[in-house]
Amino acid sequence: MTALILDCIMILNREEENGDLERRAVNDFLELIGKACDHLFAKEPELLREVHEIMEPTIKLVREELEEQIGRQGEQISRQEEQIGRQQAQLDQHVVNFIRQCREEKRSQTETEQLVRKIFSLERQDAKEKVAECW
Repeated sequence: MTALILDCIMILNREEENGDLERRAVNDFLELIGKACDHLFAKEPELLREVHEIMEPTIKLVREELEEQIGRQGEQISRQEEQIGRQQAQLDQHVVNFIRQCREEKRSQTETEQLVRKIFSLERQDAKEKVAECW
C-alpha cells in the first residue's frame, strides 16, 4: 500500500511539472488520499502510521508553500499600503497647495472649503479641517 501511495505522489508531482495539474489540484488530491487512508486504515494503526510517514514530507511541503504564499501576499499588501500612503501624502500636498492658492486669490474660507470638497471629493468636515489647518 505504501508503494501505491508513493507512486501516486510521484505521478501527481510529474503531472504538476508537466503543467497538467495546478499545485492546488495536487494539494487537493493529496488531502483526499490522506483522508481515504485515515478511513481505510482506521483499524490498522501500524499501516496508517507508515502511510502518514510517507505523506508527512509532502504535507509539510504543502504547508510550507502556503506559508510562503501568505508571506508573499503580506509583502504585496505592505507594498500596496506604502503606495497608498505615498498617494495620500501627494493628495494632501495638492490640497494644501490649492488652499494656499485660494488664500492668495483672496477667496473666503467658506468658498475654499466648498471648492476643496468639490475638486478633491472630500467630506465636509475633512475639507473644513484642511482649510482651517492651512488658513
